[in-house]
Amino acid sequence: FLTRSQEELQRGLSPLPPGSTNLESYQASLEEVLTWLLSTEDGLHAQPPISSHVEEVKEQFHTHEVGAVGTE
Repeated sequence: FLTRSQEELQRGLSPLPPGSTNLESYQASLEEVLTWLLSTEDGLHAQPPISSHVEEVKEQFHTHEVGAVGTE
């Protein structure tokens, strides 16, 4: 464990302000989520419209279910 003076010295040697590592990690996480959201939105827009016929809806659901299992 570092003593308080060693911690202060290490903080003084860092070119980054205190807490910036957490900020960078948060920023990276936000960018990952944004990328996922945009990709998912594109996928939703590419989906065909849902049919009004029950049998067609069942087939669409089955097709979607099979595709979703392959992406996990």
